[in-house]
Amino acid sequence: MQFFVKHAAARFVLYTAMFFLLAGFVNLTAKHGDPDQFQEGGVVEYVQLSLTGAAALMLLLSAGLTPAAERGLPLALAGVMSLAVIRESDAFFCRLVPFLELEWKLPFALMVGAVAWTMWHWRQSIKTQAAPFLGHPACALFWAGICAVIYAQMTGHERYWLPLLKECFIRDVKRVNEETIEILGHLFLFAGGLEYLVSTLRRRASG
Repeated sequence: MQFFVKHAAARFVLYTAMFFLLAGFVNLTAKHGDPDQFQEGGVVEYVQLSLTGAAALMLLLSAGLTPAAERGLPLALAGVMSLAVIRESDAFFCRLVPFLELEWKLPFALMVGAVAWTMWHWRQSIKTQAAPFLGHPACALFWAGICAVIYAQMTGHERYWLPLLKECFIRDVKRVNEETIEILGHLFLFAGGLEYLVSTLRRRASG
């Protein structure tokens, strides 16, 4: 672990290896010929949730290793990662909260409230940390991850594919394309979480 903390190049070799492993994983999943593995409840979604869930846990760990007065930023970021996990788990929450059409919206709204309270409670600390964070590699990775996930969802709607393909439209093809792009975004989120944790460990070691 110390080796990865000290050497940024080693961490980016890890991210590159994970990139090719994910590409191989997606190809291997496709070769099995089961498009259901690319939809909610499939193996691809589990990998996506694992990556973003790991990012949230690393941010929570960073918050635990940070002085109480400075925990706002990692806690808020962990909340944002949790929002992504909840949104990706909408089918699960539809089964868990099947009434009043709240479904995933209820836990999502509760988490939004928690993130808003965190940002208000630690507003002075977050304001101080915001500018340095914008220049941090973790911020760039988080931004790339969020953009990739949003891009996949924006280009994964039927209204994008149907006018283009018309009678050739196949829903499974649309879904596979969407999830294949989206999993890359989750990898960026994972990398951002690890970079933030590494910076926290370095501050503790130097302080």
